[in-house]
Amino acid sequence: MLDVFITNVLSVNKIHNIISEELNALLKEFSIKVSDESEKKYQNLINFIGESPEYLNYLHTTDSEENAKSICKNGLRYEIFAKTVDNINSVVALIYMLNIRKPYGNFTIVIQIDSSIRDYESISEKTTNDDGDEIYIFPPRYIKGYYDRITNGIFTNPLFEK
Repeated sequence: MLDVFITNVLSVNKIHNIISEELNALLKEFSIKVSDESEKKYQNLINFIGESPEYLNYLHTTDSEENAKSICKNGLRYEIFAKTVDNINSVVALIYMLNIRKPYGNFTIVIQIDSSIRDYESISEKTTNDDGDEIYIFPPRYIKGYYDRITNGIFTNPLFEK
C-alpha cells in the first residue's frame, strides 16, 4: 500500500513538472509578454528570486504574515508537494502564478531547491497532522523568504541556505 502511495506521489510530482514545462513552452511559443507595468510592479520579487539556473524556484501563497513567518522558521507543511506549490522558471510564469493565486492571500513564499534534488519527500520530515494523516514538513533551509503584495516588501529567511 505504501509503495502505491509513493508511486502516486512521485507521479503527481512528475505530472506537475510536465505541466509547468508545457505552460512555459506555450508562453514562449505564443510570445506572451509581460507588460512593463507588471514587470515594474514585481521588480523587487524578480530581483529577489534572481537568475539561478542551477536551482528550481517554487511559490506558495498564504493568507497572513504570521503564516509566512512560521513557514520560514518551521518549514512548509504539505501532503503532496506539487499540489502545495507552483513551479516558476520565467518572469511570465511568475506574474501569471501571482495573479491566479492572489485569492489565497497576500504573502508569497519563495522556495529555491538545488536542481539535483528530485525527491522532495526524502529531504522533508515525515509526521502526522492532528487528524492522524501522514504529512511532510519541507525544511526552512530551502525557503528563501517571502514577498508581501501589500507593501511590495521582501523578507529574507535567515535560515535559508544556498
